[in-house]
Amino acid sequence: MGIKLAVVGVGAFAQCFIPLFKAHPAVDRVTLCDLDPEKLTRNAEKWDIASTSPSLDHALTTTVDAVAIITQNWLHASQAIQALKTGKHVYSAVPTGITLDEIAELVKTVEATGRIYMIGETSYYYPGVIYCRNRHREGKFGHIVYAEGEYYHDWDHGLYDVAKWRGGDKWREIAGGPPMYYPTHSTSQIISITGARMTHVSCQGYVDRHEDGLYLPGVNRWNNTFSNESALFKMS
Repeated sequence: MGIKLAVVGVGAFAQCFIPLFKAHPAVDRVTLCDLDPEKLTRNAEKWDIASTSPSLDHALTTTVDAVAIITQNWLHASQAIQALKTGKHVYSAVPTGITLDEIAELVKTVEATGRIYMIGETSYYYPGVIYCRNRHREGKFGHIVYAEGEYYHDWDHGLYDVAKWRGGDKWREIAGGPPMYYPTHSTSQIISITGARMTHVSCQGYVDRHEDGLYLPGVNRWNNTFSNESALFKMS
């Protein structure tokens, strides 16, 4: 028998995942889950999916084997922990969590439940990253002493609309998050290629001066003033 999977959150990002899970040979049934009934109905019709659930709480009472969490990033850790404690396996969009405490709790929950948790870091599957990972495993790079990974999100490339869609009237509160609260698109490239872990870090931020004012103290929920951050990591 294949996996019965619930996709939690059927917004814009989930549109990339729903057809993939539907087409996956190891998945027998996909259930869509969202708090917005109109969005849930629309996507069930769009993707020809009969099984739906009005909330994560409800989905976890059903016979699904696993959940794919594609919700707002500050919900990922708590929802993953909740799902693991009910015996479900978890796939989660990045980041794993926002605070070290909730990430530590997630690790403990995985260890206690024996369930599988997977973080869905997309940069791991970039063609260039796959190429470098394979070449390094073949010994083609020798001893790596220095490597760089970058990832940029330009606000002018549709991100204002994304923030407004996610946050509604309070979109400014969530728009100015600290970049290093969400570092995995950059860091995963180096980690996956080398197999090493980051043990020390020195990070510097750029104090934003853009007229949109998203990174002013008191505007975003983190009182963050940095729109870009760069870090130097020592690896294991």
